[in-house]
Amino acid sequence: MPMQASSPTSTSPDLQGSAAVVALVGEVDGNTAVPVRRQVFGAFDDNPSAVVLDLTGVLFFGSTGIAVVLAAAQRALRLGVRFAVVADQRCVLRPLRVTGVIAQVDVHPDVDSALAAVSRPAHRIPAARTA
Repeated sequence: MPMQASSPTSTSPDLQGSAAVVALVGEVDGNTAVPVRRQVFGAFDDNPSAVVLDLTGVLFFGSTGIAVVLAAAQRALRLGVRFAVVADQRCVLRPLRVTGVIAQVDVHPDVDSALAAVSRPAHRIPAARTA
């Protein structure tokens, strides 16, 4: 009997202030790539100030998950939207660490800390003064 992949489920992007929070639940792998990408990238459609990707309900996080996180971070950068990931379990944190993605995106242990981080003003480097 073939194994059936669990389809990821997602809450509709939940608007918290001007930030969209997308919570994925289940497996994020090659079998769920299309719906996962649709759910994550759909969060950018309403022009939020930030997108928070909540992965605390994810049970398996494969290379598809890494690719989605990187693509979402790149889309956020292009659109000028803040982006953060929420993860608190080994099955998500380990792949993010091993691939170095954890150094490229903001990762937080809970939605509240992610929302606080994306609502802070971005750090700007002061322009050099010329004499």
